[in-house]
Amino acid sequence: MDIGTLLVAIVVVSAVVALLAFTSGDRARRTAHGRAGPRPAPSIGEAVRLANQRPGGRALVVFVGDDPASMEAARALAEDGDVLAALERPSLVHTVVRTGGEERQVATLLVEKYAKRALPAEGPAVLLLDARGRLIAHAEPKSLPLWLPGWVDGQPESAPGS
Repeated sequence: MDIGTLLVAIVVVSAVVALLAFTSGDRARRTAHGRAGPRPAPSIGEAVRLANQRPGGRALVVFVGDDPASMEAARALAEDGDVLAALERPSLVHTVVRTGGEERQVATLLVEKYAKRALPAEGPAVLLLDARGRLIAHAEPKSLPLWLPGWVDGQPESAPGS
């Protein structure tokens, strides 16, 4: 074996080991923090794109701020068993949009764009979009853990009039 082949083999093995270490470490960190459920998509557009790749796909968008009701909703998205079970459905992709501080202006525009409504002053807001990004339903729940699983089940797969 010549030196060039040996160097390539070392680089490939190192990359595989790094990837495995990152994956297992990330899983351990998420589990330690109670975040064993599915990861949110990084944006609404990505959630819709991923939903479009799944049979009956829908995108759940949760807007949370700095108020107590929103903080409880964020906690439920990471820790509540019923909420995590709802988020793990194969047809559902979710994303979380922050609405506190400087992020509020962008969140306001997003709610207006997708729901044609105003962002509530406090508390979480939830949008359910079909695989094309059209609004299926909008809600401003008081308690996400008690409400979300049944609400998602009760909504159609696509936007009205599709």
